[in-house]
Amino acid sequence: MGYLQGRAIYVDRHLSNVALSYRAMGFIGDEIFPVVNVDKQSGMIKTYSQADQFRDVADDRAPGTEANKISFAVGSESYYADNHALKADVTIEDRVNRDPIFIKDMEQGRVEFITDKLQLNNERRIATKVTATANVSTLMLVASDWSSYAVATPLADLWTAMDQQRDLTGYKPNRAVFSELAFRAFSRNDEVIDKVHGTGVTGGGEEATAEQVAKLLRMEKVLVAGGMYNSAAEGIGKALTDIWGNYVLIYYAPMNPSVDVPSYGYSLRWTAAGLANWNVERHPYNTLKKTDEVEVGYYQDERVLATPLATLVGST
Repeated sequence: MGYLQGRAIYVDRHLSNVALSYRAMGFIGDEIFPVVNVDKQSGMIKTYSQADQFRDVADDRAPGTEANKISFAVGSESYYADNHALKADVTIEDRVNRDPIFIKDMEQGRVEFITDKLQLNNERRIATKVTATANVSTLMLVASDWSSYAVATPLADLWTAMDQQRDLTGYKPNRAVFSELAFRAFSRNDEVIDKVHGTGVTGGGEEATAEQVAKLLRMEKVLVAGGMYNSAAEGIGKALTDIWGNYVLIYYAPMNPSVDVPSYGYSLRWTAAGLANWNVERHPYNTLKKTDEVEVGYYQDERVLATPLATLVGST
């Protein structure tokens, strides 16, 4: 592989596939705010009146007459898709020291490292938004710590939150995101284990899986957010922190995201010809630094659009 001397920036298809398919372990932010594409970097997105959506209207049509025309109130929410991008060097020393067969693996490692950082930042932005009480319908604090496996009532806690959200909004929560800490306590609870395994013996089974909990709660998806980040400054010993704290988020999001379909929130991705969209750009060989560069980026804004469609449950 050459050093790209004198070549213009171009998109590497193979490495773009690496970036698109690579997913850092435990990151689930885009499941909470599904990605929808927009054609402008900034603008307005529609919000809908729940009252209009659930109000019945006359639909009888007499022969020879027009169908009843209905209307509905539409609000709006502004967005601005920021450009998020990172790049990394591939030095001439790295290339020369590598056997030719391993050069592609080296570049792939750079791309995965960049992608990991971008996904980490995306996860932290979304987690910060959805764990803020102003961005959910309510924060419900449970009466008993879920880590008290024999006495806590995590199922009752979640059922209460789910029923309340459905009764107030008409939308039954169809997804739940457990932080790793919350799911650890929930899945080991005696009552949960009994319900999942039907053992009839308190605590007499393996801890529950996310798939089993989804079936138990009658939800389309139950996700466990296991992402962590190093909260220590550079040069100081690492301090790993759970991104999602100790919460459960229950919410409604459509299986087929669209700006015309209500959802707790969306990630508004600006896409157009020539724009970065998780593809890998190669920059020309820099003769001064003796490096190639690979860059990954995208344009996006994460917006909460319907706070009543989400409830945050504090597991402690």
